[in-house]
Amino acid sequence: MTLSSKQRRLKILISAYACRPNRGSEPGTGWHTVVELSKHHDLWVIACVEDQPDIEKYIAEHPMPSVTWIFYDFTGLLMSRRSNEIIRRVHYGLWQHLAYGTAKKLTEEVPFDVSLHITLGSYWRPSFLARLPIPFVWGPVGGAENAPMRWYRHLDMGTILWELPKVIMEESSRLLDPSVRNTARQATITLVPTERTYKRVKTLGAGDIRYVPQVRLPLSDIDMLKSLPPREDSDTVRFFSSGRLVGWKGIQFALRAFAKVAREVPNVEYYHVGDGGLIDEIRALAEELGVADRFVIFEGKSREENLEMMADSDVFMFPCLHDEPGWVVLEAMAIGRPIVFLKGMPRTPNAHKFGFGADSNSLDGAIEEMYQAMLKLAKDPALRKEMGQIAQQEMDEYLCFEKTTEELADILAEAAQPQSVAVPAPA
Repeated sequence: MTLSSKQRRLKILISAYACRPNRGSEPGTGWHTVVELSKHHDLWVIACVEDQPDIEKYIAEHPMPSVTWIFYDFTGLLMSRRSNEIIRRVHYGLWQHLAYGTAKKLTEEVPFDVSLHITLGSYWRPSFLARLPIPFVWGPVGGAENAPMRWYRHLDMGTILWELPKVIMEESSRLLDPSVRNTARQATITLVPTERTYKRVKTLGAGDIRYVPQVRLPLSDIDMLKSLPPREDSDTVRFFSSGRLVGWKGIQFALRAFAKVAREVPNVEYYHVGDGGLIDEIRALAEELGVADRFVIFEGKSREENLEMMADSDVFMFPCLHDEPGWVVLEAMAIGRPIVFLKGMPRTPNAHKFGFGADSNSLDGAIEEMYQAMLKLAKDPALRKEMGQIAQQEMDEYLCFEKTTEELADILAEAAQPQSVAVPAPA
């Protein structure tokens, strides 16, 4: 990241509930955003005490002089149980409301130019930064990406019981929680990754809304992924996916599409890395579909082994029922694999040149579209190579942390202009 001519060194107050080095997902997003912004700006980061040990261990070896860390929590009672998603959601809501006092004191001591909410990145959760008398950039925030209700009849009860509480919390928060609406209205600029979230924050009252990817990879990870040993020439075309075997990940639907391909193309196989509650059910489905000898689930693999197996494949499958790509999609792109999506295609200019997406409103139609895409890729090695190269180019240009943080820095500088100051609602 380089400082553009229109930027000056800013004093930025950041909310990063999840922020931890050497992690993916939200903690990784929080961490890498802080690292990149700190190269040219002065940051005050309010983070959760849960992440304090890892952060302090890192900065003891790699000092970050332009970052002031403020670790806040209101209780240690739930610390060991925050792997439970329901407990984490409750804790996060309370943390946001109670951390306001800490942030307000900071604004009385430091003349901040702008504030930035990074994590958790959900549009239906409020941010205490909206209550402060400084320009406020919200996001990127997502969270409007749920499995279509019309597809629930195809899901197992465990998945439905996982999805419904999130949907209920989302709907009740956006409709009934005034602090969520206030967050949207007070945001100087709101950043979103998908069209669905764009529409949701707009109905909440957000004004200036920009598209920014929520999931990105640092350049060091991209270079590492590109250096993995490529797949050796083989007569067998290998499809690959990874992740927990839970209903909304959609592996059971990709398996149905693969079975149709296997009936037409003898030299195909499908490897999946991961475990989860549906593992026995999916293995039984492979038996039922007659592809148990060509569909293999690998359990207990490390991240390094997972990535090596991804590199030793021909096509990556992402049959997730949510509309937003995960880190694993970006890893496949960096390795240079064409991707078949059910949903979750990245919002980049050439996404349809490296991936096939399913557009059907019906699940049967979407499975048919995945089958057609898989069949086309299985029969055309030149197309696989071309799409893989485009995936790597898109990764470098649009989904690299270092490059996208330059865009974020420009947005923060724009928000910090005097005319951008919003008048906060009464606390």
